[in-house]
Parts: sequence; structure tokens; C-alpha cells
Amino acid sequence: MGRFVGTAFSGMGYLDGAHAAFRAGGFRTGLFGGGRPEVELFTLASSGLRAGFYLSLETPPAWRAGFFSATIGAVTETGRNTGDRDGAVVDSRLDAGQYLYATGQVEIDVNRGWRRQRAGNSYEVSSVLLAITGQPTPALSLALTLDQRRNVYTEEYLDGTTPFDDRENGNRVMLTVGYRL
Repeated sequence: MGRFVGTAFSGMGYLDGAHAAFRAGGFRTGLFGGGRPEVELFTLASSGLRAGFYLSLETPPAWRAGFFSATIGAVTETGRNTGDRDGAVVDSRLDAGQYLYATGQVEIDVNRGWRRQRAGNSYEVSSVLLAITGQPTPALSLALTLDQRRNVYTEEYLDGTTPFDDRENGNRVMLTVGYRL
């Protein structure tokens, strides 16, 4: 309880509230809820509410044997005046020892009410992230990252007077090569 960043599930984000989780073997499930902190203002204020649940599957970590996890969850956010955002998030990680690591995330927004009218569709993929890193030799490391994000309609756009700038949508691809001497 309190103000925290949810690490069990990326859709939790910052939260002034509570998180309860249960683990059984390789499965983990959790519920969370509370206020949305205004962290960019560096205050203790919260605006709106966020709540959701998640379900994770993880392989048992073993030294050099690899690791896999996948999490799916749903989140709803309520703004000051109206329902603000609903959606689903899928996270996954693959660690195949020291030579290969991959992580991915997909966010899907569900458009209801005024958001559906403004967006013109019932759902949209708002974020896709894929990162793959590898170390083919002890001295050489490679990383490839794909980051595709879209602006989504939030409460600020409800009255139609705030311009929606979809030019900030973008795809970013980055290749990084490292060599250790």
C-alpha cells in the first residue's frame, strides 16, 4: 500500500493505492487499484483512478537453463470527469542464458463512448516494444530495439478544443553494437 511503481505488471504504472498478489508454482495473479499520482508535478496529489488485474506464467529460473515469462492483464483508468482509458497489456521475456535475451510488450486500447467516436474504431494497438540482445562472443554484444507508439485519446481531448497531434506517433528502430577490449 502507498505510492509505488508496479513492477509485477507494466500496466500498473505509478499508483497511490494497493496491490495484492498470489503465487502458486509458476503462476502469479494480482489485483491493483488506487489513485493516479501526478508524478510530473512532484506533488502528493492524485487525479483519477486506476484499477486492474493480471495473470503471469513463469518458468522456474535455473542457472544457464533459460527463463520465460508471459503476463496478460487489463487496466481501466477513470479521469476527473469521465472514463478515460481501458485496455489490455501483454508482456513477455525470454532469457536463453548469457547469449540471448528478448522482451516484448503490446498495449491495446479499447475505445468506448466518446473515445470510440473520436478515434473512429473500437480498439487500437497503442504501443509495441520489442528488444533483442545477444552476445555472440565474450567481447561482442548486439542489441536490436523496435519501439512503436501511438498517441491515444485521453480526457484532455474530450471537449474537442485541444488539438490531437498524431504526428508524434512513431516507429523507432535502433541497432547497438558493443565491443569490450
